[in-house]
Amino acid sequence: MVLDLIQIREISKSIPGCNEIAFSESRNVISFLTGVSTSPSSAKNSSKLARVNIYYQTGTIGVNHVLNQEVRENFVRKGNLDTVKRVLRNPDDVNREIMFTHLMKLEKKEGEQGVEKITEYGETDNSLKKKLELVDVGIAVLVAERDKLIEHVKKNNDNGGRQNRGWPMSHRHQHHDEDDDYEEEDDDFVQEGKNFAYSLPDDSVSKVDEYLDCWEDVKCVATNGQGTVCLYESGDYQFTEGIPRFLSNKLSDRSKSFPAPTYVSIGCEGQYFISFEDGNFEWMGCDAMRDILMKSKREIRTIAFGSSYETFFIVFDNGSWQFDGLIPPGLENKLSERCDRGDLTCVSLGPIGEWFLAAKNGNRWWGGVSEELNNAITPIRDRISFIDFGIDGSFMVRYRLRRY
Repeated sequence: MVLDLIQIREISKSIPGCNEIAFSESRNVISFLTGVSTSPSSAKNSSKLARVNIYYQTGTIGVNHVLNQEVRENFVRKGNLDTVKRVLRNPDDVNREIMFTHLMKLEKKEGEQGVEKITEYGETDNSLKKKLELVDVGIAVLVAERDKLIEHVKKNNDNGGRQNRGWPMSHRHQHHDEDDDYEEEDDDFVQEGKNFAYSLPDDSVSKVDEYLDCWEDVKCVATNGQGTVCLYESGDYQFTEGIPRFLSNKLSDRSKSFPAPTYVSIGCEGQYFISFEDGNFEWMGCDAMRDILMKSKREIRTIAFGSSYETFFIVFDNGSWQFDGLIPPGLENKLSERCDRGDLTCVSLGPIGEWFLAAKNGNRWWGGVSEELNNAITPIRDRISFIDFGIDGSFMVRYRLRRY
C-alpha cells in the first residue's frame, strides 16, 4: 500500500514531540523521532522516545526500540495512514502489539505441530511473559536516555554544564577587519601538513590532535565546542564525545559496508546534518530547514547552525544559498553589499554572532570573532579556507601553507 508523503508529514506535524529527522528518496523511507519536545515534568512519565521509519511505497512501518541491550527494529506490514498516526503517537504500544502478534503466530504454528497454542493475550505463558518483560526493559532504557537528553538540553539553555575556559563574554568583540577581502591565489599555496589551528575544551584536545595528525587526509571537520567530528578521504571517520546524541548513535552503529559520509555539520543545540556518498542525508533541525531540504532539488554543499535553534544557512553546490532565522548583521550586510550573488562555497555561524563567508573566487570574510580567535588568525589571515565556531569561544580554523 503506497502512502502519500504529504499526508504523512501533515500527520507528523499534528503530533506533539514528533520531528522529521531523515528522508531518503532512493530508499523510499521517511524517518521521525517521537517524544523529544515534551516538557521535563511530563518526560518522566512518558515512554514514547523512538525512531519510526515509514517505508511509504510499501506501507511498512519500522519502530526502533531497545531489546537485550541492542537496538532492534520491529515492523508493521501494510499499514495505512491511520496506522501511521497510531504509531507516531504511541510507538511503544505498537511495539507490544507487534510482539504479541508475532508470538501468537509463532505459537499457533507450533501448536499445529503439537505444541501448546496461545489463543488470548491474558494466558499465562512463561515464554511470552519473559519476552514481554524484555520489551518493557527496552522501553525503560529509552525513557532513561530521553531524560538524560532533556536534562542536557536544559543545562545548555541555562549555561550549566559548560566548561568555563577562560574566555569571558566581555572579551568577545567584532573583528575590526570584517569587511576586508582576502583573495587566494592557488599557485602560491598548497595543502600540506596539519593546516589547522583550534581552541577546544581540554578533555577533547588530545583526541582532536590525534584525529587531525593521522596519516589520512581530512575531508571535513566540524565542531560545536563540546564535540568534534572528522571525516577522511578514505571514507573513515572519528568523533569525540559531545556531538549531538543522535548523530553519535548514527555513526557508532553504522556498518562499514554502508556509503561513507562525505560532509557533516553540527550545531550547539543538538542540530546536525550529514550527507553520504549515495546522495542521501540525515539531519536534526527546525521545521523551516526541513521544508527547504525536502523541496529543493539542489545538492547541499554546506549547512551552518547559528545562535538559535531556528537559525541556519544553507549553501548549495551551485553557489546559491538560503537562510532562515537571525543571522549576524555583518554577514547580512556583506551578502547585500555583494548583491546577493550566488557564488558561495561556504558559510559558517557561531552561537554568539560569529560568522565566516567564502566565495568561489577565493575571497573570504568573517566577523563577530573573539579576541583569542582574532589573535590566532592574524598570522594566517590571507590563507584561511574555513572557520567553524563552538560554545564558549571555541573554534576550528583550517588554512593553507605558503609555498616557498
